[in-house]
Amino acid sequence: MSRNQKSITAWSKQIKPADQREASDAHPFWNLVIRLGNELRSRQGEFENLISGASSAQEAKNLKKRMNRRIVREGYPKITPFESIDQVERYMKGSSDGHTCLICGNTYRAVGIHLAKLHGVDPVEYLDNYGLPRTFGLACEETKQLHREALSETVNSGKWQMMGTPEQAKLARKGRSKASETQYKNKATSKRNTKFSDADFFKIIALIKENGMTATEVLDANAELPSYSRFRKWKAQEASRQLAFEQAIDGLSFVKQARMNMLGKRYDDEIVRLRKLGKTIDEISEVVGVDRVSINTRLKKLIPDHKQLIPTPKTHCPKGHEYTVHTDEKGHRIARCKKCDAEKKRSLSSSKK
Repeated sequence: MSRNQKSITAWSKQIKPADQREASDAHPFWNLVIRLGNELRSRQGEFENLISGASSAQEAKNLKKRMNRRIVREGYPKITPFESIDQVERYMKGSSDGHTCLICGNTYRAVGIHLAKLHGVDPVEYLDNYGLPRTFGLACEETKQLHREALSETVNSGKWQMMGTPEQAKLARKGRSKASETQYKNKATSKRNTKFSDADFFKIIALIKENGMTATEVLDANAELPSYSRFRKWKAQEASRQLAFEQAIDGLSFVKQARMNMLGKRYDDEIVRLRKLGKTIDEISEVVGVDRVSINTRLKKLIPDHKQLIPTPKTHCPKGHEYTVHTDEKGHRIARCKKCDAEKKRSLSSSKK
């Protein structure tokens, strides 16, 4: 029996009858999915306006590519979980291009990355609410195979030490028999396999605040502290814990906040302030250290009439000579300085002599 078949069998034992499921209109996840779908549809018109006003064919091509990734296909988003094993099997089988995102209907080789980056949805929450087994990987088989081959090559070359010891890397290269598997598990016992008190979790928040580090950086540097999954479950249990965590994150730099996907009000106020000063998206990106796409997306939500400022094209070269501008067959704007080009050509010819 394959791994996917085992996952489906385990899933079928846990599935609830239709009359026991929570109503979709009262579930926060489905409300989020509906809102995401409406936002993506409303932004499609904005993209079309930007494409029509693009200054070059290349810019229009890039905008069209971005728009296609954000189009909500007909019949999506899906706001009901899978109700039968057949439906789950069809979805898990996927296609040669990957798996379909049930929120926007587009197909991706790695849906998990797409969910986190574009929709801001936790892949585990996505699997649970749609009724998919957690053991199901949201990547196509080709991508999984590439990852397996890369990992196998790294292990066989001896460059990767499992759990940090040479003995464990040696066991991995042997392929691990049943005896070596037991030996590996005994040696790989983590320091984190213990019970933790509230003080241990609050210590993570204190270290984030004191050292200006992300939660992942703190936990990577302190093996005696709980894992990030345990920390996330702990802070979700009480609003006061979540508030303490958010207050610690608020003091971090925008770069680290973006890495944690937790850019808050301070970030919003700063990019709005810079935008009102007449800064372009690229200039704001240099100041706050966040990529221009994220800034532009956030500004559209904060400023209803926001339009991306495009820098004025240069008309003179650094030496003060006027550019000669022409457009090639692909629609690209090419600006050249004839005087500088002639001087460069003369210098090259003289050097060859």
